[in-house]
Amino acid sequence: RTQAAQSDLREEVVTKLKDVGAVPIELSSDDSDDPENQKRKQHEAMLRQIEETSGGAIPVPGQTTEEYQANLFRRTMKDVRMRGGGQDLYRLGVCFSKGMGTPVNHTIAKYWFEKAAEK
Repeated sequence: RTQAAQSDLREEVVTKLKDVGAVPIELSSDDSDDPENQKRKQHEAMLRQIEETSGGAIPVPGQTTEEYQANLFRRTMKDVRMRGGGQDLYRLGVCFSKGMGTPVNHTIAKYWFEKAAEK
């Protein structure tokens, strides 16, 4: 890939992450490792954050925000059915409160936030 294509791809992924409330993690400038190792560490840190904030639904290059959000909602629903943990219930509340993969519904969002708080 060209440098410009890599930059465009990174911007697209960062935009999708911001759409769902995740923030890319930047490495500190005093990291003395070589540039390839820094890229690897940054990639791993971003994937860890995605895993924590989105239940593992990772944006695919070329995927629209709507497609990503629909996949995130389906994954979250599956996680709630399979595990039903507080974090899963909270993510479901976020989906409903922000309209991610589902219409905005604050009443249902409140229900899931309350269920998450009970865990």
